[in-house]
Amino acid sequence: MAIKAVTFDMGGVLTFTSLGGIAEYGATLGLPDDALTQYFRGHPMIAKLEVGEISGREFFKYVCTEAERTHGVRIDIREFARYAARGEELNPEMIELVAEVHRDHVTALLTNNAASATWRDTFPYEHFDHIVDSSEVGLRKPDPAIYQALLGRLELPGGEVAFVDDFEENLAPAVELGLTAVHFRSASQCRAELKELGVLG
Repeated sequence: MAIKAVTFDMGGVLTFTSLGGIAEYGATLGLPDDALTQYFRGHPMIAKLEVGEISGREFFKYVCTEAERTHGVRIDIREFARYAARGEELNPEMIELVAEVHRDHVTALLTNNAASATWRDTFPYEHFDHIVDSSEVGLRKPDPAIYQALLGRLELPGGEVAFVDDFEENLAPAVELGLTAVHFRSASQCRAELKELGVLG
């Protein structure tokens, strides 16, 4: 079955990093590598943020409080948020790739994101036919329901959709629904795999 649509994750795929400068900020405070990043992947509070149950400020306040209690180091919430925002910096090489894919295929964004994130102000919407944002639909990866919502938007069976994500745990549920998984590691690797799938010439 030919691929008719390609869906891209945002953080770590369209942007340079999925976790922004969070680890870097922690390092400036002398914290262990995962002291802050642990709250941004698979933690119940990030899940609440990404489906709109809590605000960005509530989330960062929680992380600051917990990390300060655990490590005894004061964390500046504004500086922390500034470092985290680096995860919203788009990678021009990937945007160019998406634009190429969009010439002959349907393209979509499937992202776990916060309603308060500022990337929406400058996002290149012209290269995307569909946006499925966890904070808008109240579902997040890897919940199978969000992939079903994606297929509903695309109006395509899973076998005609490729999905690019940097987190392996987000790919498995997509594969179960018939989507073709592309585990993102670099722009060049992603381009090569999409060529193999016949998406790019």
